[in-house]
Amino acid sequence: MRGIVEILIPSRKKVLIFLGLSFLSIAGAVQSYAFVDDVPGMGKPPLYDALRPYGFWFPWIIFTAPLHIAAALICGSTDLCMQLFASFPSMGAVKFPLASVLYSYAAACWVVYSWRRWCVTTSRDTRILLLLVPLAPALFLGGPFIPAIIEFPLFVASSFLLIYGVFIVYSVAVYGLFRGLRSLF
Repeated sequence: MRGIVEILIPSRKKVLIFLGLSFLSIAGAVQSYAFVDDVPGMGKPPLYDALRPYGFWFPWIIFTAPLHIAAALICGSTDLCMQLFASFPSMGAVKFPLASVLYSYAAACWVVYSWRRWCVTTSRDTRILLLLVPLAPALFLGGPFIPAIIEFPLFVASSFLLIYGVFIVYSVAVYGLFRGLRSLF
């Protein structure tokens, strides 16, 4: 129990990472309005026009994929969670991504804890790998945007950097999970 409390206690680094991931989640949810913007009566979420030139939606989906998979497994196809999700605050035509924001805090806490506990004590080469390996999936997933760089430079650059950031979070989190499980056995 003491370990969980240690992981969840806020610190400056946890709060900064949490704010970044939460902004990604909120901006991604706002940009999901693009899928319903031609439906009459659907109100535009706040900041939609300001966020439109940037690529938040796809990195948000990649970041919250574990959350979406867990929700699908827990809720199933019976719409068990629909009442819960319907109670989230509204942001125009989209709901506030409360689950994503909570997930952002848990991810930030685990990443900072993993970095401090296992990454700092590992070799410099391993730390460099943890930061460079995420470039491969970021290039693979961000690569389709590259031809649009001349016409949409903000979108392409922000998409790539956010995808890369998400995969750094995954890289450190998975390494921490691996080291944590290994220490148990």
